[in-house]
Amino acid sequence: NLNAIYMNNAGVGIAAGDGGTIIRTVDAGVLWSIVPNPGVVANLRSVSFADPDRAWIVGDAGTILNSLNQGTSWIRNLNPANQEAWTNRDLYSIVVVLTQPGIYEGWAVGQTGEMVFTANNGQSWIRYDAGTLQNLLALAAQKTTSQVKAWTAGTNGFLAFQQQPLAVQGINPSA
Repeated sequence: NLNAIYMNNAGVGIAAGDGGTIIRTVDAGVLWSIVPNPGVVANLRSVSFADPDRAWIVGDAGTILNSLNQGTSWIRNLNPANQEAWTNRDLYSIVVVLTQPGIYEGWAVGQTGEMVFTANNGQSWIRYDAGTLQNLLALAAQKTTSQVKAWTAGTNGFLAFQQQPLAVQGINPSA
């Protein structure tokens, strides 16, 4: 199964799926090729490009991958303190934005309210309490001149809004 796809404006696309599958196109989807991953066998759930070159993928068991070269090769983001994932929960969605030259901020969300955030190009991820045990399934982000805003949607109608500096506000916290 393929679970996620993202196509950038240059016609480079990445699709990701079960068992660590990653495929790539450079011609807007006419031809696809398998891309080696860094030993990941987890199901991959979401793909996000922050610019034409930098891309991220998230998946089960806290898997976070990033690419600096349009998805040609991938690096697994691990906690340098213990070489393990930043979280052990499944991650279902990621969004990363360029906030200033060379600086990327991103959110990933997932199982039982899991939310992780990076403000340093994915070098480290901080866990945040989303205030729910609902599965968080989708993200959207908007960069303004002064801040990044993100919205999260999840099971049972859960909606939340976050902004940097990070503050999670439940839009529908009873869900």
